[in-house]
Amino acid sequence: MTITVENTPLVVYSANDAGFRAWAKAWHDTFIALDLTEVHNAIDFDTVTMPTTASTAAGYRVYELNDSKSADRPVYLKVSWGRGSTSNTSYGFRVDITVGQTHNAGAVGGYTATQYFQMECAPTGDGEIIGVRGPTGIVLYSNIPMGSKYQAIVLVERFAINDVPTTDGVFFIVGAGNVNTTGTTGGDPNGCLINFVTGTTTANTAFATPAPALLSYSLDRSYMSKAPLYFIQTYGGYDR
Repeated sequence: MTITVENTPLVVYSANDAGFRAWAKAWHDTFIALDLTEVHNAIDFDTVTMPTTASTAAGYRVYELNDSKSADRPVYLKVSWGRGSTSNTSYGFRVDITVGQTHNAGAVGGYTATQYFQMECAPTGDGEIIGVRGPTGIVLYSNIPMGSKYQAIVLVERFAINDVPTTDGVFFIVGAGNVNTTGTTGGDPNGCLINFVTGTTTANTAFATPAPALLSYSLDRSYMSKAPLYFIQTYGGYDR
């Protein structure tokens, strides 16, 4: 199994156009570094201005997962960058993501799911976005020094059997300080399944067990000073 890891520097956020541009482009750069293919561009990171209205997107790009199953069942991500809260820095930066199976002129369609996260825009120092690419998909998460809120995470992964990706569907997770209007004070991510076989999409669901190693510095799930210990949950015949 081939795994690649990419690190994109993330400067201290400034609540102005320059800061917004830098953070949006850092997420974009990580998607590209993970070998996603950009298929539509509706934002210029050099000229875009930070929205002044809460819960407003400034623009978006569309990416194809570009993997071994793309020829049979492509997966697309429409990623929009915008303003979260205008009064609470814990929810100041917002990213909306739609995952689906078709793309046409910026519109992602077919069986789709849309989620968003709002993350802290008052970090205390520079950080990074860490991206990991495997045979089944991608995961991105922030690693920044900050105050009381949680890091952001995005995971898009194909259903797999014995670590081999299939064309059957996609598992889609986002997490941060605020996800889909739900304050995740415990660091709990929200996730959904898109089943291409049955044509169904689950509702966005908060997981009962948080992922503390990625989202919080406050909880240690290691066992006897070894690797973090997690519950593993599967569904159907899939291991992803």
